[in-house]
Amino acid sequence: KPTGQVCSNVPTDKNDSVFQGLPARKKGKWIMVGRLDVNTSGLLIFSNDGNLVNFLAHPSSNIDREYLCRVYGDVSDKKIENLLKGVKINNELAQFSDVVAVKKTSKSKNHWFYVCLFSGKNREVRKLWKTQKLDVNRLIRLRFGPILLPDNLKPGGWKKFSKKEVLKLKNILEIN
Repeated sequence: KPTGQVCSNVPTDKNDSVFQGLPARKKGKWIMVGRLDVNTSGLLIFSNDGNLVNFLAHPSSNIDREYLCRVYGDVSDKKIENLLKGVKINNELAQFSDVVAVKKTSKSKNHWFYVCLFSGKNREVRKLWKTQKLDVNRLIRLRFGPILLPDNLKPGGWKKFSKKEVLKLKNILEIN
């Protein structure tokens, strides 16, 4: 998904829908796994298998998501520690399971990090950083569980999984 598209079946006056770039289905419809906000780019998963979509999207499945984010501000070890330990957002504990700096030292106010989390609540990555008075100004989802964003996929592009790849995914996730 490129930035600027909405995760909705219906485009808005300002933004195209992610569904507009998908191939037409002969029967059934595309179902999206989770969402990305309009300013986030990266991996989105679509399927026509409702059971698979429900499994991937449901919090009890405990599937991690990995993002690459550019954070603006003064990042300290203490702030990273807070994000790993957990912080309250709307009276609920939220935390990253992993935070890895792309480049350790830089004089720039922008810092790149790989982050992982097991939930996918609305704007959660951005809200987590915000609790530490830091702003995310670029966010890209790279991975959803065992599914990786292909390096050679252009923004707005798509890759169809073969039946064999879907079976392999279901085996990895232990889905019948």
